[in-house]
Amino acid sequence: MISGRLSSARSRSNMTSPNVFFPGMRLVQTTFYDFTLSVSEGGNVALKDWSHGQDLWSTRTSCDAAPKEIQLKMQEDGNLVLYCDGAVAFATGTAAGFLLRTLM
Repeated sequence: MISGRLSSARSRSNMTSPNVFFPGMRLVQTTFYDFTLSVSEGGNVALKDWSHGQDLWSTRTSCDAAPKEIQLKMQEDGNLVLYCDGAVAFATGTAAGFLLRTLM
């Protein structure tokens, strides 16, 4: 299981293609609040605001495949896709250059 910050020299708050996440990996943003985007071993992708103890969003998906067969992939076309054993379990349907913003 891989866990921890995905960063180069500092904490990253973005995911560019062709990044792939597997169960146990997290993308962490801690500039103003403590947010994590994580992939569970059961195939769910969740966004959590740890600063306020709130679950903000999830794919509400499950996958019976082995953890290495569960992948969250930022494709070059800008679509964020969750694959379960090679099949699409969830996709954002977004395109390259599309800015996804959440208003709170």
